[in-house]
Amino acid sequence: MVYVPREGASMELDAGRPVFTFHTGAVYLLSGQVHYHIESGSEPFHYTHGPGSLLGLEQAHLPEGLVQVRVLAPIQARAWTYKGLESYVGKDIQFALAGLLSLSQQQRRLTQELARRHQSPGGAAQQLATLADQNAQAGHQGMAEVYYNRLVGNYPDHDVTSAIREALSQIRQERRGTGPLQISTAPSNLPQDTQLSLYQLAFGGLDGLNRDILERFGRAFEAGSALCTEGDTGDELFLLLKGKVDVSRQGQHLGSLYEGDLVGEMAVLEGQARSATVVAAEETLTLALNREQFQMIFQLHPSWTWRLLQGFSLRLANAYQLLARQNLSQVCS
Repeated sequence: MVYVPREGASMELDAGRPVFTFHTGAVYLLSGQVHYHIESGSEPFHYTHGPGSLLGLEQAHLPEGLVQVRVLAPIQARAWTYKGLESYVGKDIQFALAGLLSLSQQQRRLTQELARRHQSPGGAAQQLATLADQNAQAGHQGMAEVYYNRLVGNYPDHDVTSAIREALSQIRQERRGTGPLQISTAPSNLPQDTQLSLYQLAFGGLDGLNRDILERFGRAFEAGSALCTEGDTGDELFLLLKGKVDVSRQGQHLGSLYEGDLVGEMAVLEGQARSATVVAAEETLTLALNREQFQMIFQLHPSWTWRLLQGFSLRLANAYQLLARQNLSQVCS
């Protein structure tokens, strides 16, 4: 059942109508379908969103008209300006969790599509280099570092990798921490005076983290260790802080996740059994939170909610721009 927010302007649009021509901000679907379309080389990209989808946050990071967004089946929705949504998500934890789950699912769908379209090592490496460069140029240094790390770790001998090592070194120099952190898995309540930016948490690497959070909730996994197993009951979600994990279902490899990605969120937020097995491909550090702890963070520090949603929306915008670049490269070739 779709969660119904307590606030937000009511919005109804008939099929065929553009969504963001009449409204600049975020839209949460209660019923109906919205269709995203982007020209992307010889294979345009289509994505249909249904009830429970939080849409529009990515539009703030995209050039106007890059993604065509129209109503596929008549919709009923709640709508907010960006400032209005920022205010509201801190007051409604259930809605914040629903929005987070929606954006996480959208990100996973786009990541799978990009992986399918860049199956060759050269294409995948170039994809990561493009993401890293555009985020560095936009001033999103934490996000740029994530993509630089993936590029260096997965394609150390590729031509584009050697060209960005200096940039990565400079970012690391600027973000250097003050010594190693001791990781413990002992249970503890989150103190109310703990201050932490979830944007840094999701995308900034270990150097930007609050030491108290890491020592209380950090969990390390050696290569080959399972974070979760398909079919199990899930009571924790994991935010990857460092490393790489492989995802499989019924023995079939589905892909890999990296720093900044969420693992196991659907099992925890929706109460479902684990839908896949996730194994550390290398030494991996995570933040492990159960549903109660996750909600506690939102209650104590509502601004974290907005920062985390913004982080996901920036990733979505990056993916849409990559898909659009495919079309541009084909036209110019």
